[in-house]
Parts: sequence; structure tokens; C-alpha cells
Amino acid sequence: MSRRVLSAPDGAKVSRFNLMKLQGRQEAAAAGTESHHAHHAFDELLHRPTTSSIVDLNRALSDAARHSPAVAISLFRRMVMVARPKVPPNLITYSVVIDCCSRVGHLDLAFAALGRVRMDGGSNHLPLLKALCDKKRTSEAMDIALRRMPVLGCTPNVFSYTILLKGLCDENRSQQALHLLHTMMVADDTRGGYPPDVVSYNTVINGLLREGRQLDTAYHLFDQMLDQGLSPDVVTYNSIISALSKARAMDKAAVVLARMVKNGAMPNRITHNSLLHGYCSSGKPNDAIGVFKRMCRDGVEPDVFTYNTLMGYLCKNGRSMEARKIFDSMVKRGHKPNSATYGTLLHGYATEGSLVEMHHLLDMMVRNGIQPDHYIFNILIGTYTKHGKVDDAMLLFSKMRRQGLNPDVTYRIVMDALCMVGKVDDAMAQFGRLISEGLTPDAVVFRTLIHGLCARDKWDKAEELAVEMIGRGICPNNIFFNTLLNHLCKEGMVARAKNIFDLMVRVDVQRDVITYNTLIDGYCLHGKVDEAAKLLEGMVLDGVKPNEVTYYHD
Repeated sequence: MSRRVLSAPDGAKVSRFNLMKLQGRQEAAAAGTESHHAHHAFDELLHRPTTSSIVDLNRALSDAARHSPAVAISLFRRMVMVARPKVPPNLITYSVVIDCCSRVGHLDLAFAALGRVRMDGGSNHLPLLKALCDKKRTSEAMDIALRRMPVLGCTPNVFSYTILLKGLCDENRSQQALHLLHTMMVADDTRGGYPPDVVSYNTVINGLLREGRQLDTAYHLFDQMLDQGLSPDVVTYNSIISALSKARAMDKAAVVLARMVKNGAMPNRITHNSLLHGYCSSGKPNDAIGVFKRMCRDGVEPDVFTYNTLMGYLCKNGRSMEARKIFDSMVKRGHKPNSATYGTLLHGYATEGSLVEMHHLLDMMVRNGIQPDHYIFNILIGTYTKHGKVDDAMLLFSKMRRQGLNPDVTYRIVMDALCMVGKVDDAMAQFGRLISEGLTPDAVVFRTLIHGLCARDKWDKAEELAVEMIGRGICPNNIFFNTLLNHLCKEGMVARAKNIFDLMVRVDVQRDVITYNTLIDGYCLHGKVDEAAKLLEGMVLDGVKPNEVTYYHD
């Protein structure tokens, strides 16, 4: 039945019917279940060798390529076998096939198809070059474009070069990209040279800047663009201004901005955000505020990053009230503060001890549907402990755990707070919970607990914890040991202090003059003058020079 319909006089109508039918089959073929239906529908087109058939076949191949490049390649092979004498593939056909071969990784087939295109008088090697570069095979792409393609009579153009430039930069080979860019500047047809365009320059400039420590080279390339008569676009200016701002070279950034405006490239939000960040990092708040006001005046709407950057600088410099005005302006203009926005202002309030404002802002944040994260909980808990509100801090700590947040750094804050108020047993309980949850305590946690235990005369536990600390591969420094020695000697536990003194040698911690003086003082205070004298001799043998404090004890 369908065969008779296909032979109807209205060929265009039938062709459209077949294409719709083919597209439906190809959607199923994309799932790998009905590719034979796509072949069947394609065959129906192949047997209609009219002048419009190649257009229909190319459209069918393109549709197949969108769903399954492999199916499209298979259909092309069928097309070559069946229809080539009457309906030969054209440049559009080969372009689709080269793209499909490149996408599925059959780069040898793509190159073969490219050779066929050259024989037919065309050229479309860009999909092949792009596929190679996407697979981090830019060296092979360069070999094809610069050596093998010219043999086939295909000279690389500016688009070919730009693909290669991007491939090199994506592989962190910006110096080679720079060399290739200079090759392009040699506009000599016999050598295949093509003058680079703005996109070519932008690609290399971004590559140089992304690799770091290449700002001078990138800036020189920027000047070179102008010398070549090219007009940098917004992308070019933004790249240079961003790099200069990160380097805190704000005078140069201002010069580039002035040149940008003069040449008719209007600064956008990215431009202003880069400048704002640069001025804040350079400690120039007035200039930063000037950028903020200018962008609002010029109709460039600030985004959350803009507000967060400016607020962050103000809060770090004790200007939280000004930051709050920026925050209110942000909300008034219809921008929704994110967690970082709230965290920035909360930290500013916390640093200045503005607990009431901090609490009100926290309530606003929760009302607006943003729950505290690790960072915000740590700010709040740290602030409460700093102001002696340990009970409030513990309530927040419990809430944090109920929300399912893993309080890694927070444990340190809580244990320090508990030790400060003498609740060492509670601190040790938190330490046990930390271990049971698979977290690894760091040197700060151990030092906090050991000092807390010493302050509460829990010497056995303190010594036990010190041994565990070393057993975990965390080696304390001499400041830690000196503090512990001082605690022990003051409590008359000189024998234990001597054990700690000897332990320092075993764990390869250098004993300094304070170490020796502390233990000598301990011996003298408890009438053990002979031991103090022996220790003084050992001090000299150890290469530690005694000072006046040492001899005063002796």
C-alpha cells in the first residue's frame, strides 16, 4: 500500500510524508531498538531519484545524526551503494558525515570522507579538527590542518586556526598557541598564513591568563591587537581588566577601562564586578563604591556577586552598618540574598559583637527559606562561645546535628568552649563522639583537650591523650610540650615532666632554652638541685645556650 502511495505524482508531498515517517523511526533508533525501520524509510527515499532527492536525503541524514551518529553513518554507506550514480552526495552530505564520524570517534573515517570532499572540489575539515581537539589530540589536529590538508589542496583558514588555538589553550599549551598565532600573522598564501581575528586573539589571551603568571604577555598581545588595526571586543577588555584586577594593578585596569569606553565597547556587569573585586582587594573602598554607583547609574544591574563582594570588604573592615545598607538596597532592587550574602553580614556582626543584629538577621534568613549551613553555624557557635554563652552555643550545636550537618570544624569550637568553662568531661564526650563518627581530630583538638585536662588536674588522662596524639601521627611542636611541662612542674609533678621531656627526643621535637629552663625551675622549686645541675650539663651538651634565667634558677 505504501509503495503505491510513494509513486503518486505529488512527489514533494510524498517526500515530506517519508521524512516525517523517517524522523519518527529515528527517535526509536536512538534507543537502539528499531534502527532497521530508519533504514527502511531511508530506502524509500533512495528509490526516488528526482532533483529534490539529495535535499531530502541530506535532511534525513541530519535528522538521523541528531539522534544517533552511528545510524547516520550507516545510512550514508547505504546511500553511496544505492544512489550514488543518480544522486551523488554533495558537500552538505559529506559535512554531516564528517561531523558524525568525528563525534563517534571514527576519526580515520572522518579523514577519508574529508579526502572524498576534496576530490569533489569542496572542503569542510572543521568538524574533524574540533573533534580531535575536544579529545585532547590537538597535536594530531595540527598535523592534519598544517601538513596533510595542504597536500590535498586545502589551506587552513582563520576558523581552522582558531580551533587549533583553543585546543592548545585547553591543554595548557598557551605558549605554543602564541607561536601559532604569530604564524597566522604571516599573511602569505604559499605558507598558509591567515591574519588572526578578534576571536583568535581572545582565545590566546584567555589561555595565557588561565595558566597564570602570563599577564605581561597577554597585555602585550592586547596592545598588538590594536597595532594590527583590530578592535578588541567586550570579551577582550573583560579578560584583561579581570586579570589586572586580580593582580591588584588597578591603575592599569583604569587605563584599559578608559580605552574600552573610548573605543565604543560598553562595560558590562562582568567588567564592573572585576573592578569592584580589584579595588576591594587593594584596600580602596571609595573606588569600589564609585564603581558600584557608576554601574547603577549607567543601567548595569548589579548581581549577587557584586553585592557580596562589596559587603564582604565592608564587614572585614568593621563597617557592618554600611554593609547592612548595601544589603537593604539589594533587597529593595529585587535581588534575593543567598547563603553567602547572609554569612558575610552575620560574620561582620559577629566580629563586632553585635549579637542582637546577628540574631535578627538569622531570623530573617530562616524566614526567607535559607537554612544555616556549616559556615553560618560555625560563625554563630564561635560567637556565642567567645561571649561566654556556652549554653546557647550548645543548643545551636544540637540543632546543627538535627539538620544532618556533619559538625567537623564545629567540634573544635565546641570543645574549646567547654574547656574554657571547665567542662572538660563534656569536652571529652564530644571528642569520643567525633571519633565514633569517623572524623579525624587535628592537632588543635588535641592541644585544646590536653590543656583543659591539665587545668583540671587530670594528668593521667592528659598524658594518655598526648600519647594517642603522637600515635595518630600528629607531632606536637615545642610550644605545646613547653606548655605541658610548665603545667606539670607547677603542680610538683617533676617526674612526669621529665618523662615528657624525654618524649620530645623520641618524637624528634627540638628542645629549646624554654624547655630546659622550665624543667630546671621545676627541680629547683622542689629541692632537687642535683637533678637541676645534671640537666644544665645536658643542656650545654645538647647545644642549647643557657641564658640569665637558667643561671638564676641554678
